[in-house]
Amino acid sequence: MPRFLVIDQLTQVYFPSEECYKAVDGTVLNTEQSDADMDSVRKLFNLLYQFTVEDVPGFQIIVTEHANLRDNWFQKSLVEVPWSKPPALVPEGWPLKGEVSL
Repeated sequence: MPRFLVIDQLTQVYFPSEECYKAVDGTVLNTEQSDADMDSVRKLFNLLYQFTVEDVPGFQIIVTEHANLRDNWFQKSLVEVPWSKPPALVPEGWPLKGEVSL
């Protein structure tokens, strides 16, 4: 049996960026405390975390994700800081489609 699981964009359909939440009411904290989607995301990641800590220690779950919870247990689980600009997967200096001659 494999000792790892890879999950891509687990919460993409209903988890917007922190910037979207800031635009709604000006604070992330107020939104975190009252938003059902964020509560669901937190419960989902907590389930994955507890599985690797308590149920099957040593099992590795690799998640590529936009969600970035502020909870300490979540932050300690990250293997690298979230990508933003810069650095990002696609460098800001890459030419746009219209700027490239083929």
